[in-house]
Amino acid sequence: MNAPAPGPEPAHKVVDRLPPDLAERVAAEVERSAGDDATVRIGDPQDRRDALARAQQRDTDEVVQGPPLSTAPISGPQARGAIAGAVGFGAFGLVIGLLIGLIPMFDLPLGARLGLWALVGAMAGAAAGFVFGGGREPELEGATRDTSTDVTVAVVSDDPAVRQRAEQLMGEAELEVAERARRLAKRDRPRGSL
Repeated sequence: MNAPAPGPEPAHKVVDRLPPDLAERVAAEVERSAGDDATVRIGDPQDRRDALARAQQRDTDEVVQGPPLSTAPISGPQARGAIAGAVGFGAFGLVIGLLIGLIPMFDLPLGARLGLWALVGAMAGAAAGFVFGGGREPELEGATRDTSTDVTVAVVSDDPAVRQRAEQLMGEAELEVAERARRLAKRDRPRGSL
């Protein structure tokens, strides 16, 4: 028997993937506040598919694509990091290039050496900063994290207030997950190290 084709999640269902402790906390709070007006599930395989589709949709909502930065689609944190990195590293490369240009070589006049090496240094620095900043900023903003242990929590209810409260609780849990990822990135140590 074939599984149903992916589509939008039902209008009466709110679903998310969270670390186990936060998923249980959200489920307990919704069950406590909603009572019999909601069905709360943790770890259901169908909910996992819906949560992955929801996360993928959220990821595409913040994609930046176009010639100012790149022809490839990149996320908002990647774009911010790439711009800041390119400017900062480019300025540093420019200064290093000017210092290298002070060295006499190839019987070139001082102005030509300074201009040539400033251009080379700025371009090299900007390229390195674009790559480094585009990779590091998502970590610092908590946009990257290990989701391998996440479980799904789903709330099914016909009551819009219950669904809204579940969305609010899941949003708060997502903020806590991002804060955990930021703290981990700032410590710059892999999970499980001393």
